[in-house]
Formats: sequence, structure tokens, C-alpha cells
Amino acid sequence: MIHNTRFNPTINGPLHLGHLYVLLINFFEARNSGGKFILRFDDTQLGWNYRLGPVKVANFKAGLVHDLDWLGIQPDLYESQAERMEEVERLMRDIFHYDPAPEQYAPDFSSATLAGCIHHFYPYTDRLTSEKVIFDMLDGITWLIRGMDLITEDCLYIHYCHKFNISIPRRDYVPRLYCGKDISKTAGQFKLEDYRRQGYSPDELLAQLALDCLDKPGWQFDHIKPVPTLGPWASEALS
Repeated sequence: MIHNTRFNPTINGPLHLGHLYVLLINFFEARNSGGKFILRFDDTQLGWNYRLGPVKVANFKAGLVHDLDWLGIQPDLYESQAERMEEVERLMRDIFHYDPAPEQYAPDFSSATLAGCIHHFYPYTDRLTSEKVIFDMLDGITWLIRGMDLITEDCLYIHYCHKFNISIPRRDYVPRLYCGKDISKTAGQFKLEDYRRQGYSPDELLAQLALDCLDKPGWQFDHIKPVPTLGPWASEALS
């Protein structure tokens, strides 16, 4: 079966190992099936755009492209949500007869305690999720492989697929990488640029990551993948 996948990063910081992990799974699942892999910039979130400003957002986009060029990873398409938003909103109004509240945007994050552990989740609003459903339809996405912090959007995503009479893509969620420290943009650690400065080559970085958590990724999915743990190399390169 051919799988079309996408990586849809919020443009609020540089790529880190956690991004690379999810990105690689999407990239290779598409390539191995003869499908396409799309990198779509999530550059329409009002809170981040206001906080960072257009210059920083543009720099983060350029840095992401530079990181992937360095790694030798070439998506079939780079896409900006902001550049296609007028088209998406027109479709929602004229074809699907739906006009979500314009002032809605996602909070930064919330947290919940599950199974004795603190998990951070990123809430979604009707507007953000309905737009993503339309973007995915236009791009022909058939498989969503995303971080487990986005699992809170799952029911809302399915709701809008039903509402718009759109086929529901296969959906799987992968936990954040574990390395004894938070791997996130806000923590500011484990960035790809850090490893580049430490002298890692693209092949070395990809081999280390694959050794720890990318063995046969397509065979391990059952909606939620076990937590992958990075070896000491990930922290040692930061010291």
C-alpha cells in the first residue's frame, strides 16, 4: 500500500532529535511504500507568530531547511500553511459550508497525570483542526504519524473528517524520546545544530539515532509506540 505522509512542525524553534525521530519515520514510511513525503510549515498559529515576529519565524524556517539539506533528506514538497490559507478557508466556506470562529487559537500546552507520569498535551481548537483536515485532504495524506502529545487532537480530527465526508487517514502516535532530560524546543537542548557544531557527520547522527530507536519502525506501530530511549551519546555531545 502506498503511504503519503507529512511532517507539520510548529515554527517556534529549531529542529531537535525528537523532531528528527518523527520526521524520519514519516520520510521512510513514504519512501518505502512509493508514496510522497510533505514537510508543511505550521506557520499560522497566531500566538507564536505574534510572540516571535516575522523575522524569527522566517529564520526558523530557513534553519529547518538547512538542517534537512545537511542530513541529505529531501521532502517531495515544502509547503507553508500561511501561503495556502486563503484557498483552505474558501473551500471550508464554499464547499463544506463551515466557518469556524476566527479568534480561536491553541494554548501553549496543558498537562495531565496519566499512569503516575506527567504528560504535556497541546490542546487544539475547532479552527486549527478543521484546517489541518483540509490541508491533509488537499495533499493526499493517507497516514498521520505524530508525537503522542498530539493524541488529544485525534477525536476532533476524526469529527471533522466525518463532517466534511473526507476519508480518515491511518493514525499512529509516537512518544517523545527519553534521555533523562526534556527534549523539546522550549528546553533548547538536543538541537541538530548542536550536534553539527560538535563535529557529528550526518551519517553518524542518523546511525546513532537509528541504533537507539528506529529499528523497523513500520513493524512496531500499534497506535502508540513504546518509549524510545537514547543512549549516553545524546547528552555527552551537549557537554
